Amino acid sequence: MVKIKNRGANRDDSFLDPVLVTDVVHKLKNGLGGIAGFTGLLERDIPPDDPKYKLVQRIYNGVLSVNETVVALMNLSIPHKKSTEDIYLTALVKEIWANELYGNNGSTDKNDKTVILGEKFKIKSDKFIIQKLITSAFNLIKLTGNVLLKIEVFPYGEKAVIKNTFKKKESESNFNFNDTKSFDELLRTCEPIEARLHCAVMNRMIAMHGGKVVIQNLKASHRLIIELNRG
Repeated sequence: MVKIKNRGANRDDSFLDPVLVTDVVHKLKNGLGGIAGFTGLLERDIPPDDPKYKLVQRIYNGVLSVNETVVALMNLSIPHKKSTEDIYLTALVKEIWANELYGNNGSTDKNDKTVILGEKFKIKSDKFIIQKLITSAFNLIKLTGNVLLKIEVFPYGEKAVIKNTFKKKESESNFNFNDTKSFDELLRTCEPIEARLHCAVMNRMIAMHGGKVVIQNLKASHRLIIELNRG
């Protein structure tokens, strides 16, 4: 049964019964995991010059994309009880980015040239919230057809800043960040819908932790800047 609740602007209520959401997500993830495993085996057995190789890769990447969407829906739907701990933010960002580069088959993107800059400092926060916020930011950039160039992590007074600089890949998504002036606008207009879902996850995590997201359009690139209260 689905439970409908009144949702205040700053409340962490869920529109859906969390038990139902969890059960559905586990069922979907189990099915997707089986397909990903099977296509991973096929990918290893097919020579890279075989025409079927690219088809298997497309299936595999599609399964991973659907899996990320399912997880994002779960992050939006299930209430989370906040806890607080010391988090070394730069180290966490590097760990999350390293995880983004590895697929389930153990391969890594050897062409990645992303530069990560940051000093050692800590914030007080809920690690789950910060992890989901950063992961969704990376997914948003990727799903809108962009490539990350540089990630800068630094303290700024009572704030902690994660500055993501990226540019559009050629022949990728039609979505253009030049037409976007604010994160609120991005929430309403971002395409594809999977990217907008990650915007919504970011928005929820920012509301739970405290801070804001800023969009900057430069001459040849863009910035997605996350400002967090250090706690």
